[in-house]
Amino acid sequence: MPFTKIDPTTPAGTEKKKFGDDRIRELKEQTIANFQVVTNYPAAEMPALRTAVWTTATRPAGAELVDRVTGYNTDLAAYEYYDIATTKWKVIAMPGLSAWNVAGRPSAPYVGQYGYNTDLAVVERWNGTKWQRISGGMRGDKKDWIGVYAQAEAENPGWVLCDGVQRTHPEGGTFTPPNLRDRFIVGAGTSYSVGATGGANVVTLGIDQIPSHNHDVGFPSGNNASMAALGWYWSSNGGGWQNPGTGYRGGGQAHENRPPYYALCYLYKL
Repeated sequence: MPFTKIDPTTPAGTEKKKFGDDRIRELKEQTIANFQVVTNYPAAEMPALRTAVWTTATRPAGAELVDRVTGYNTDLAAYEYYDIATTKWKVIAMPGLSAWNVAGRPSAPYVGQYGYNTDLAVVERWNGTKWQRISGGMRGDKKDWIGVYAQAEAENPGWVLCDGVQRTHPEGGTFTPPNLRDRFIVGAGTSYSVGATGGANVVTLGIDQIPSHNHDVGFPSGNNASMAALGWYWSSNGGGWQNPGTGYRGGGQAHENRPPYYALCYLYKL
């Protein structure tokens, strides 16, 4: 409730008790006036203190720089106080998660400052040396996504398709995600180095791929007529009856070389 309005001229006189009452009345009036100057509150309302507001450049200094002086820093979008023991400004709390893009990152971040990067779709934190991602994925992460291929990047901010196409990264420089279109993934290790490619959707077997085998040809017993009926023929130059051969089979077509599959979109984290 507001202070009671008291006429500082009543009562008047030099009697000590009355004089003391006058001083109390004057103090109340002056207190009300001071609050009106500082907070601009209507005289009929309860006085209310405001939170001090400043920028990094206009922080309290000199005689105003006392221990635990507290205010809201508009540059940092955070409440802070001065710790005289460490001679440092310390953040109390942030009213909400700030958002920026790579180009709009705070120019003078404090250790522990964090916000949402709209270019990368990650929450990042300044560790004193660099911006460190704390959620949303690390650069180079891969994920699978079930959806329309043409809409994959629009539906997944901060991710691009693993299509082998060179791009400019929001943080600078160019990069090329691996081309994982129409491919299976195999774990790198002793047999496969990172980035190795190979394999084929279909394969046509050659003589080196088929197992070693033979084709038996029977040698009939009997007269010349029975030998000729089975395809054998006599060659005086060859030294007798000659093997007629086994003939040809097969069409030489390629065959399926893949296990059962389900196609997904592979995405790469910016």
